[in-house]
Formats: sequence, C-alpha cells, structure tokens
Amino acid sequence: MVLIVTIFFNIFVLICFIHNAFSDELMLGFYSFPDKKYIDKISGSSFKYLVPYGTDGMDEHKLKEFLDYAQQKDIKIIFSLKDCYKSSKWYPLIRWCPVEDENELVKCILARYGNHPAIFGFYLADDATDTIGNRNLAIIKRNSLSIKKITKKPVFVNDYPLPRGKLWQEFYQYTDYFIVGVYPIPEDKPEKIFDVVKDLYTKFNKPIIALIQAHGKYQYPFYKRDEITGRPPTYEELRTMSYLALEAGAEGLIYYSLFDILTLPDSEERLKYIIRLADELKKFRQLDIIIRKVQK
Repeated sequence: MVLIVTIFFNIFVLICFIHNAFSDELMLGFYSFPDKKYIDKISGSSFKYLVPYGTDGMDEHKLKEFLDYAQQKDIKIIFSLKDCYKSSKWYPLIRWCPVEDENELVKCILARYGNHPAIFGFYLADDATDTIGNRNLAIIKRNSLSIKKITKKPVFVNDYPLPRGKLWQEFYQYTDYFIVGVYPIPEDKPEKIFDVVKDLYTKFNKPIIALIQAHGKYQYPFYKRDEITGRPPTYEELRTMSYLALEAGAEGLIYYSLFDILTLPDSEERLKYIIRLADELKKFRQLDIIIRKVQK
C-alpha cells in the first residue's frame, strides 16, 4: 500500500513539474498590418502574437473592431505607437484624439484602448537609430513612463545590433523587451543571429526577442537588389536562424513579416512551413525547459 501511494505521489509530482515547465511560454509572432485577415492567417496555430504597423493612426471604430476580433481569436497584439512623433512621416492626425503634443496623443490612445484585453504590450520604436534618432528620445522615454502608469503592460523597442544600434543603453530603464533586428540573408550567414542575440543577452538584463528574416530584400526598392542577390532565406535557413536565436537566449521570435511573406511566389507554402516550424520550436522549448530544471 505504501509503495502504491509513493508511486502515485511521484507521478503527481512529475505531472506538476511538467505542467510548471510548460507554462514558460515561447513568444511567437509576426509583424503585420492591423487587418483581420492577418489574424485569420495565424489563428489556431502556435503563433499568438502580432505586431501590426499603423494601429496608432487607425479610425476608432476600425481599431476597436480589430482588437475585439483579436481577442475573439486569442491573438495578442503588441500595439504600435511608433508613429506618434511629429517628425514621423506617418504622424497620425486622429480625430478622436485632437491633441498636438506627442505624449498627450499617446495618453489619449491609452485612455481609450490601453487596457483592452487583446493588447499584450506597446511597441515604441522601429529601427529607431535610423528612422527616429536622438531627436525623439525624450518623448519616447516620457511615452514609456506614461504607458507604465496607465496600463502596467510591457514596452518593446526595436533597434539594430551593436555597435550600430544606440538605443539599448538609452532605453535600458524604460523598456521591458528588446527586439533585435538581424537580416543576414543573402550577404551573411544565418549564424550571425546567434552572435547578435548572445551579445545583447549577455550585456543587458532584458528579455531579447529575435527578429527572424522571412522576406527577400529585393521586395524593397531602396535595396536595389534582384531576386538572386536579394533573395529571401531558404526554409532551412529560416529553421537554422530560429534555433540559433533560441540557443543564444532569445525568449521569443517575431518573423518579418507576414505581409511580405504573402507577396512572395511561394507565399502559401512558406507560411505553412513557418507555422509547422513554430510547432516544432514550441516543443523544443518545452523539452529544453524540462531538461534545464532536471539538471538543476
């Protein structure tokens, strides 16, 4: 009898241990636009996050409809506030927030939608060393503090790898997640992402989200590359970059980008592959967590 009780107790402990290990979620997402069709593309998959450009300039009713739909489909939105600066060419003139000051604009948006259940966090800067630069650092910092006072939800910032990226030190105290952008293909090797993520993971006590290249640079005219010299990553390169980012310490992967993937010749096949890869990565993460806890 004692032996049976002991066996059942050990099984119970093991189940609890595995359950706790599996609660460590791997953040898997895409950049997108705020359109319900992108939610439909990932609904029901291991992808649970979207970073949709343009949410900070949407019509109020369309924005609510989009967020409500994301909540219905169990998709978490990292809400973009990256264009709430007068120096941005996409500076939004929102009728339902008729204010001139950038920080007041952010406060107004947050007052209406900051606590919406579909919003996981807020995205403040996109490759900001180039597109925003030092002129808006004070505004971005104030915006970050406003977010934390109003919603308590995490703040994300994206920049280039060091030494080119200058925002890591600037935003160390103001943000919760660093998204590091690396597009090595085709000029460099997939292994580059390991070094970049490892470097940031070592230097800063912040969760690192790795931006995984899924598009071809020839899709952007300013790169002036053709389909060979600006090709997208192969499927194996996608897989390699994803695993290397996790091995280097990344706590999440965001693929760039859903709207670019859908314009590629192999769009449907590529998206299906990435969704299958996400399932594989999620299982890898769960197993890795269990092994690390057993080793401790």
